[in-house]
Amino acid sequence: MEKRRTMARFGLRTMLVAMLVLASSFASYHYGLNRGRTLGPMVPTNLIPDTVYTREYDVSDLVTSASDAEMVLNGLRESIEPTSWAVAGGCAEIQFNTDSGSFIVDQTWLGHFSVARYLSFLREHTTEQQDWKDMLDFAQKEFAKD
Repeated sequence: MEKRRTMARFGLRTMLVAMLVLASSFASYHYGLNRGRTLGPMVPTNLIPDTVYTREYDVSDLVTSASDAEMVLNGLRESIEPTSWAVAGGCAEIQFNTDSGSFIVDQTWLGHFSVARYLSFLREHTTEQQDWKDMLDFAQKEFAKD
């Protein structure tokens, strides 16, 4: 009898090891993804709590006009650390950049974390048909619980 040649160049052990490595990679990715969702954005350790930092938030998907921007700005000021804003005597400031469709926020890192959560909340709960005033009132009630 003639010895038959197979096309497989890898042994069974090699294939099992490769599958184990691949499964471990997918499991690690899944774990990291879920952990990131749970913990939220990571904050660098070198941030000073009372220092004001400037950050730009793209809101072009939420805000389509200057009046929309003003309503969201007022909602942010009323919901996120109300006493920290310059209009209330604090050091934090916020302005709308019409060219880029973004908010430029000067706030502490904790304030920035809250602003990011607030904008994410608006993105998740806003629909095209919904009235802005109703949505902002809802957001203000939700953030008052925190």
